[in-house]
Amino acid sequence: MKKRLISTLIVALVAFSFSVVSAQGESYSFQFRGRHASVLFVEQDTCTYSYTSVWLAENVSHNQGKPSRGPEVNVAVGRYNTCTGMEEAYYFGYGAVPFQLNRDSASINVALDVYDAVSGASGVAIVNLSWAAFGGFWNENYVNHDVLPNGARYVSRWNGSTSNADVVGSVILDGIEHAVGAQYGYLGRSTGGSVYIDR
Repeated sequence: MKKRLISTLIVALVAFSFSVVSAQGESYSFQFRGRHASVLFVEQDTCTYSYTSVWLAENVSHNQGKPSRGPEVNVAVGRYNTCTGMEEAYYFGYGAVPFQLNRDSASINVALDVYDAVSGASGVAIVNLSWAAFGGFWNENYVNHDVLPNGARYVSRWNGSTSNADVVGSVILDGIEHAVGAQYGYLGRSTGGSVYIDR
């Protein structure tokens, strides 16, 4: 998968999480600046496409509810049936939890409440991951328009630098390890990033 495709896919999963908690006809936006770390794990068999994403950012602000600005983590764990075309699970959670985020490395070790948008079930994701940059940084500046699975439209903007990263550790939900399969990890710094969601 191309670097741009993966980085925009991770942002799309973050956008989808926020679109789920937004009411129909409601818009939602958030901005982020400074350092960030992200990873996407993907595993696929004949009919099942499973994915797990974790996104850390040191400075995030939202336009919804009580204004917030500060560090944030977003976790998504999903399972899609490619034979039936049905989303079987989509657990997500986000919040201001402690983590370490530097130019060339990052780490997080937290238990985060998550909610399944498909079944309505709730759970706790235990996230214990470490990032280490490799291969140098490249600059990116792009705008991406797309439509989420629930029909919400979103626009993501990014301006900054990014590096590939090796990621080790685990994401455990309901006693099952989800940090498995192909791995796409990144570290970077944004001078201006935003996501706008319109339901």
